[in-house]
Amino acid sequence: MLGGDAAIFADQLDPAKNHKAIVGIDFGTSECGYSYAFTKPGERLDPRVDVFSNSPWPGTHGGKTATAILMKQDDSGKWEVLSIGEQAVLAVSNMRPTDRKQHFFVRHFKMRLYEPATNARLMIEDSYSSIKLKAVDVIGGLLGHIKGASLKQVRLATRATINEDDVLWVVTVPAIWRESAKKLMREAAETGGLIRPGKSASLLLALEPEAASMCWPPKRATPLSLRTAGAAQST
Repeated sequence: MLGGDAAIFADQLDPAKNHKAIVGIDFGTSECGYSYAFTKPGERLDPRVDVFSNSPWPGTHGGKTATAILMKQDDSGKWEVLSIGEQAVLAVSNMRPTDRKQHFFVRHFKMRLYEPATNARLMIEDSYSSIKLKAVDVIGGLLGHIKGASLKQVRLATRATINEDDVLWVVTVPAIWRESAKKLMREAAETGGLIRPGKSASLLLALEPEAASMCWPPKRATPLSLRTAGAAQST
């Protein structure tokens, strides 16, 4: 496992890893979104000119959308994602009380991972009922939905063929989180389909303060490197 100070973002862009694009997912307490960039072999990326933000989310005028998710069980008993963000908030607000009981809806659940007992068995409770689902499945569902939206936009922005394995996924995490919470985020990324087992080099967990520093001040002359969380990459 690489230590936080040893994993430098620029080093992860080695052409040998065959990453054609980078998608950064901001998993925030109240809002979430993504940005993307295309790699330049042998060159450093400048966040001022090489990084593009997500298209407007349904129900918003652009930027981020609410950290919220709406799910429902299919005929096999598996919980599937119906919508996320403001679209999920609007959908559940228009439901009759009897219909709400058949769905799972939750928002502002990120900091549940800060709890001391964070592990793969951590449960998240529905905002309107007593339904509880595993945190890894809820967060994985949110990340998976963002993955689908971001891949669609990335593919529209280039003539090159972009497969899922061509993308380096960068997911932000608070610097104060314990290693167990970071481990759960990696498991959620696998659940959401961002990476497959054995493809750990395609996922980085970026510390939020480090990610924010790359864009401030806006006129910084030299692009910064991005350190990653201690549990971000396994060897």
